Amino acid sequence: MNNRNAFAISSLIVLGMLLLSGWAWTVIPEGYSMPVHYGLDGTPDRYGGKFEGLLLIPLIAAVLTMLFAVIPRIDPRAHNLIRSKKAYSITWLAVTVLLLVLQAAMILQALGWQVDVVTIVSAGVGVLFTIIGNYLGKVRSNFFFGVRTPWTLSSEHSWNKTNRLGGRLLFGLGISCILAALTNASQIFLMLALGGSVGISLFLIIYSYLLWRDDSTRQNVER
Repeated sequence: MNNRNAFAISSLIVLGMLLLSGWAWTVIPEGYSMPVHYGLDGTPDRYGGKFEGLLLIPLIAAVLTMLFAVIPRIDPRAHNLIRSKKAYSITWLAVTVLLLVLQAAMILQALGWQVDVVTIVSAGVGVLFTIIGNYLGKVRSNFFFGVRTPWTLSSEHSWNKTNRLGGRLLFGLGISCILAALTNASQIFLMLALGGSVGISLFLIIYSYLLWRDDSTRQNVER
């Protein structure tokens, strides 16, 4: 899959989200307050009008679609993003699909369905982590996608090994998040998703520096 195909599919998903919102707008009564934020127990703790509840997520998806489309055109190492097109495109679509799932779950709940939005979205975040983790080690050096530190960006050796390890760690974190979500362990999920992400990031920063320091060819970076 290339970026052009990903843009077409992502645009169709966004269009579908807008059509879904348009349909829901006619079904949900005027003045109805939609849940737009949830506590850890899955109970809504903030409500908003139909504009926020029905259009905000599609608008976010549209903006992200444009950003994903533009990034390969402005990255100084765009040729490496082109070489990483499968990983980039699949990540792009995974993010868009996650937003679609979130919007659909919120609309179904607003229509009276018994939908556990928090569990669905938490599991979706875990799936997103596993997808990104599965492809991270295959991403070539660039300025927008992957584990980007001053040391990975100035050493191919550091980039490759850091992203491979980061991919494995993120995949494992994703599996853990899915299990926590499916067992309704929302607090554990939150600790894993936030604490795990921060911990992995800090570890990879140090790891990338150590690899860079020991790389005698660290100045030989493709541009």
